Amino acid sequence: MTSQAQHTIDASVSKAFFVDMLVKDISLPMAIHDLIDNCIDGARRIRGDQNLDGLSIEVRANGDEFSILDNCGGIDFETAENYAFRFGRPKDAPGVDHSIGRFGVGMKRAVFKLGRHFGVTSTTEQTRFEVQVDVAEWEQHNLWQFGFSARETFDSPIDLQETGTVVRVTELFPSVSEQFTLDAFLTSLRASISIRYQTFLDQGLAIRVNGRSVPSSSVKFLTSESGLYPAYRQASYNGILVRNFAGIGEPKPVDAGWYIYCNGRLIIRADQSEATGWGEAGIDRIPKYHNYFARFRGCVYFDSDDPTSLPWNTTKDGLDQESGVYRSVRTEMVTLMKPVIGFLRELAREQQEEAEGYRPLNGLLTSASSTPVSTLAQRETFHYVRPTLKRRGPKTVRIQYDKPVALVERVQRKLNVNSAKATGESTFDYFVKLEMGE
Repeated sequence: MTSQAQHTIDASVSKAFFVDMLVKDISLPMAIHDLIDNCIDGARRIRGDQNLDGLSIEVRANGDEFSILDNCGGIDFETAENYAFRFGRPKDAPGVDHSIGRFGVGMKRAVFKLGRHFGVTSTTEQTRFEVQVDVAEWEQHNLWQFGFSARETFDSPIDLQETGTVVRVTELFPSVSEQFTLDAFLTSLRASISIRYQTFLDQGLAIRVNGRSVPSSSVKFLTSESGLYPAYRQASYNGILVRNFAGIGEPKPVDAGWYIYCNGRLIIRADQSEATGWGEAGIDRIPKYHNYFARFRGCVYFDSDDPTSLPWNTTKDGLDQESGVYRSVRTEMVTLMKPVIGFLRELAREQQEEAEGYRPLNGLLTSASSTPVSTLAQRETFHYVRPTLKRRGPKTVRIQYDKPVALVERVQRKLNVNSAKATGESTFDYFVKLEMGE
């Protein structure tokens, strides 16, 4: 009888299987976002959460290759050897305050998503290294390691502005190559970068895609000196700083809803679902989203030195709704929504019931200006002052009714008018004159 100790079962992971699974649930734009995340972490490493003027990220994509270049400080030897190329973030990995490279898989997942060969070159003030990897060849070996193609140490420090990292991917997969030749894809990519990284663009970071600058798409709230401003609340939950804004903006349904950020990176845009409080059950509930609420804007910022404590998913494009901190903050979001929803309901009633000449809430909005969330004054409650406007004539009410089109057209010809509104007003005036003698 053979001892069981002499036999083992192989449970090792095939590299090809691992790579396929790693990239399975991430889209091409998300992969590029992961690479941008790493660049921004480099920027924060040398600047902190401050002004990012002078720092830049350049994304270049065509049918033959993809590259991303930055001047954000570079990666030193120790970080490259022990952490940067690891699959997953070791517990002892040196951190960056308010990092957005959460899981330690972003760069590897991105390059595997794009093609079959990648290179990384990085320069710090003291060092420079290069790594070149043929993925198909690497998958043939059992060792989970990458080798340096070159490395050097400088005799004297170079200027910080000359530091940075270049990631270049060639032998692109056919589907990737095809998308990089489409103007529609590149336009969509610029738009997604503009939205996801608005916080950093507002801080002065420059991002370009194929030479074209990406503008910020900052959320803006309507404010006025006469007395209109959003609510603002700030609280701390187990080391997570949460800042919460709720107010109104321009009447654009596509932009209405909640915007949620983790360490400055947008993960949820213009959400109008129950996940952010819409359709909340209860006596004093928030209604389901309707275009009456197209002016609603809400922003929540979660910030922590420990990115794993934040309520985002692994691809950083969705919420972990089971997060304890998010459940607590969601309750606060609903509280802040209620007076804004009340205002918007009142505004809708005013537009439906009042004469065009007397709309005080509309007058308030007309005098308001759009203010980026980054420059908002911090006041605890949503507030507005109804302006006192002089009525133009007596109070009026709108009358609406339906009649057959053919009959209405005959009446219009008789009255010599050409609109349903004019027809209604003329027939009403006719009745008042003949039946009431006025």
